[in-house]
Amino acid sequence: MLNLNFTDVSASIALILSILAILFTYKSVKITKFIETITNQRINWISTLRDDFSKILTLLLQFKRFKKFAKDTEWWLESDAYFEMNPEQIFDLHEEIKEREKQKNIIVLKAKQTETITLIELLILRLNEVDDINLISMLELTKDSFLENDDTDLSEKFIDQMKSEIKQLLKFEWERVKQEVKKGGHVHAKRKNKSDIFWS
Repeated sequence: MLNLNFTDVSASIALILSILAILFTYKSVKITKFIETITNQRINWISTLRDDFSKILTLLLQFKRFKKFAKDTEWWLESDAYFEMNPEQIFDLHEEIKEREKQKNIIVLKAKQTETITLIELLILRLNEVDDINLISMLELTKDSFLENDDTDLSEKFIDQMKSEIKQLLKFEWERVKQEVKKGGHVHAKRKNKSDIFWS
């Protein structure tokens, strides 16, 4: 009959507890590293989204601005005020128009470039086709407007709504990161207030 004294039992229990502690610590470290990796990847994704959206919005605003200037110029050159200007004023005006036209052509060319269209397509692919349907539709419209060199559908209201949609998306994703860190794992979440589709 095996005769174990108190010291042997205590040592065995201590050994088991030590092994369990090591396993628990290993598992905790592994989970922590996993959460850190996921969180860092999401932060990088949000940062990339913000930068890419900023580039498209800036180009969109420039595109709209120079298109408007071209329309205003056309109106001005046919107005009575233009014919009342002296030769020196007309010369200065035409020099300004030429410079603005040059800048407009640069913007239009940049809007049509493969790099810009690819950037828009990548943004669309990064978005959720259900939650981000409004933003996807706006990006599609922006892409078509750039390719067709037409700003008819790019109203001030359209641009303001796009800005609002982008802000909502970035805010939601950042809140999601904070919740993941707080809860220690992946958070399944769905954006709210997405029932009002842009085209409705």
